[in-house]
Amino acid sequence: MAKAKRPAGIALAILLAVVIAGAMPLFGVCTGSCMGYQDVAMERLRACPDAQRLLGDDIRPSYVGLSCGSAETEGSFGHASWRQPVRGSKARGTYSYSVERRGGPWQLLQGSLEVGGQSVDVLSCSGAASGAVPAVSLQGTVTTVTGTPPVAAGTACQVIVNPVSAGGFTCRIQIICNGQMLYGGGTTGFAHCGVAPGPDGLVGVTAQDTATTPQDRDPAVDLRLAEGRVILSDMAGSALWSITIEVPRPTPPAPPPAAPAPAPVPVPEQAAPPPADATPASTGEAAPPALLRAGATAGPGQAAPPPAEPAAPVPSAAAPAAGSR
Repeated sequence: MAKAKRPAGIALAILLAVVIAGAMPLFGVCTGSCMGYQDVAMERLRACPDAQRLLGDDIRPSYVGLSCGSAETEGSFGHASWRQPVRGSKARGTYSYSVERRGGPWQLLQGSLEVGGQSVDVLSCSGAASGAVPAVSLQGTVTTVTGTPPVAAGTACQVIVNPVSAGGFTCRIQIICNGQMLYGGGTTGFAHCGVAPGPDGLVGVTAQDTATTPQDRDPAVDLRLAEGRVILSDMAGSALWSITIEVPRPTPPAPPPAAPAPAPVPVPEQAAPPPADATPASTGEAAPPALLRAGATAGPGQAAPPPAEPAAPVPSAAAPAAGSR
């Protein structure tokens, strides 16, 4: 019985679908890497302890699975949303994230990891994991401007961060440049702050507020004190401006003082032995009698030998009694 042949068009469509499904992860990885936003998203994923627990070590993009999303840029501004497979030494998962760029580096706006039915909020996991938010007040300088901001490059600024616990917010940020409150005036400036390490491990406060004045009455801010940088941006009519403020970076902790060296143990001095050819007479000690010859006189420093004891008398033989033979 002859087998029915599959139409060539169906076989070609199946082959094309397989090729596209295999190429999509590679296309997504190449696009994100070339545009720069994937590195930022993956850095935050690797910094998340929950992601490390589920995926294991060596977290990286995977070339197996479906990857899809969109990205658009114009100059130093852009936005991208992507969903891509990732893998580690223990498991595989799917990473969905959104990033944005406003005249500075790409910033993660939203990140979600799904592994085996478990979901992880990457943004909060990687940004606020290592302790309470400290109070900070730093003096900085505007180093970069884009568009028409209200201050020029070289303007002195003060960046203030105070911990709060109200309305779900963890901090309040105020930025004052040349006496003008650019962020945090009135009842604004409340944000979700965390404490996270920078590229070299130094820990500093981090926060992101992506909404501009038309949305929540104050500019957008990206606070990265571990890197010594604060980016402030806002809308002026239909145009976007931004400034970068450089602030002092955290100083590494001082190394513990070195333990004092142990005090040397004194070694008691030992008396030198007498010369091998020294005689007892030379040390001022009395020579034993056996060393003095009979009739010899003691030398200087020597004691005279004691006088010889008189010899005991030898008894004579008794005379025989009278009448004996």
